[in-house]
Amino acid sequence: MGTWCFNKTNASTCCSPAVTSSLHRSITFSFGSICFGSLFGAIVTAFRILTSIARNQDRNDDNNCSLEDGILVCIIECILSLIKDPIEYFNRWTYVYVGIYGHSYIKSGKGVIELFRARGWTLIATYDLVSYTLNFIAVQISICSGLAGVAIIALGYIYAPTPMAFW
Repeated sequence: MGTWCFNKTNASTCCSPAVTSSLHRSITFSFGSICFGSLFGAIVTAFRILTSIARNQDRNDDNNCSLEDGILVCIIECILSLIKDPIEYFNRWTYVYVGIYGHSYIKSGKGVIELFRARGWTLIATYDLVSYTLNFIAVQISICSGLAGVAIIALGYIYAPTPMAFW
């Protein structure tokens, strides 16, 4: 796509030299950068699958099912889902930079950050990533609220001789 934008006459058809050279470059020289960028998303996905397996085992194992394990798995799943989207967003821009200039993944990532700073696109990236930060803060607040509720109920059972009705 980058070659077509810069040299439209050389990329007039789908099998033109610009398109075939771009395909050759992506499956030879830039293939390592593509794989390295995909590794980050694959690691997060693997951890999400492991937590999903742990959650399913916790549900199926009635004898050792504890509230703490379920809460911990839920928190880990939430954090991993919040991490996955920014990684995919950053990879998308880095792959474009790799495709156009043919640099390594790390050099392209640095180039993308510099491009955002130079062109004032940090506002766009920040606006896109602010929702993830706000969701993460909302999760932390809900965890603290839940722990406070558990503490209030636990203290109510400790100091009251009979169970209290909270409704």
